[in-house]
Amino acid sequence: MKKISLFLTTLLLLFSMTSVVSAQNSDDEFLSKGPLYEKLGYSTEFIFNLEANPASQSTLLDGGKQKSRGLINSDIKKAIEFGFTEQEIMDFTETDWNYLEEKNADLVNVEEKYIAITSDGQAQEVNKEVALKAIKDLEIKRLQHANETSTFAVDIGSDQEQTSWMKVVTTVTKDTSQSPTAYYLKHSFEWLNEPFWNLQDGIAISHPEYMSQIQNSEIFKYTYDYHTNDFLQTYVGTNNVYKWTADNKGVNGMAFKYDLLSRYSNGPIEYIVKKNRGYMIFGTTKASSQYTKGTAYGHYSHTEIAIAGSIGVKVSLNNLSISGATKVTKMTDTGVTFNF
Repeated sequence: MKKISLFLTTLLLLFSMTSVVSAQNSDDEFLSKGPLYEKLGYSTEFIFNLEANPASQSTLLDGGKQKSRGLINSDIKKAIEFGFTEQEIMDFTETDWNYLEEKNADLVNVEEKYIAITSDGQAQEVNKEVALKAIKDLEIKRLQHANETSTFAVDIGSDQEQTSWMKVVTTVTKDTSQSPTAYYLKHSFEWLNEPFWNLQDGIAISHPEYMSQIQNSEIFKYTYDYHTNDFLQTYVGTNNVYKWTADNKGVNGMAFKYDLLSRYSNGPIEYIVKKNRGYMIFGTTKASSQYTKGTAYGHYSHTEIAIAGSIGVKVSLNNLSISGATKVTKMTDTGVTFNF
C-alpha cells in the first residue's frame, strides 16, 4: 500500500511540475509577443482577456456594424493573429471572415512605418508621434475652418495637401492547420489624410524564391469612407473593393493595382472620399527543408502623373516596379524575417 501511495504521489508531483513548466512557457510566449500586439494597437491586457475568456461575446465591436454577428473573443483573437488592426476588423465583411475560416493563426512578426509624402513626391519615414500629431493638427484646423466658413472644402485644399501621411504595416502569420505549415504574408496601408494625387496605386509583397506561394490564396481589399460634399463633410458610409487575383505574380511575390479615389458618385450625388485604406495577403510554404528563415518585404507605390490608361505593376525581390506613369513615389519599404 505504501508503494502504491508513493507511486501516486510521484505521478502527481511530475504532473504538477509539467503543468508549471507548460504554464511558464505559455506566459513566456505571451510576453514575447506583447510588442507585436502593441504595434497593431492592442494592449497586453486586452489580449490576455481574449485568451482568458475565448467563448465570451466580444466587446471590441460594440456599437459597430459587426455587432449582430455575435462574435466571440476567439474570433477576434484569430483576426489579430493574422495581423489585423481594430479598424480593419471593424471593416470586415463576410468575405474577410470566410478567409480566416479553418485556419490556425499564430502571429510571428510585425513591422509598421509612418511616412510623410510632400506635394513634390518626396517620401520620408517619420516616427509615429510626428505623424499622429500632424494629423491631429490638420483635423483641428479643418474644424476651425468649418466653423468659420461654408467654403471650407475649397479654402483648405491647397494647405491640406502640402504633405500627405501614410501608415504601412507588414505582418507574418504561421498557420499549422495546413500541411506543410503555411506562412501568411500581409501588407496593409492607411492614408492618414487625403493624398494630393488620386490616380492608380500599386501594392506588393516580395519574398525569396525558396518560399512557394499557395495557389489562389491571395486577396486584396480597398476600403474608403464617403462623406457629404460640403463644409461639414458628414460621414455617410463605407465601401469595400475586393480583388481575388493578383495583377502580377512571380517566384518572388505578388502585386496589385487599384484606383485610389477622391470622389465617389451614387447616381446624381457626389461624395468626398476619406480614409483610404486596405490590405493584401497570401499564403506561402517553404520550398525546401534546408531553409530555416523566411523574409517578407512590403511595398507601396503612389502615382502622381499617369499616362492615359491603366498602370502596370511588377514585383521582384525587394522591389515593386510601376509602368505607365511618368511620376511615381515609392513609399519606404518594410521588411520582416521569421523562423520556419
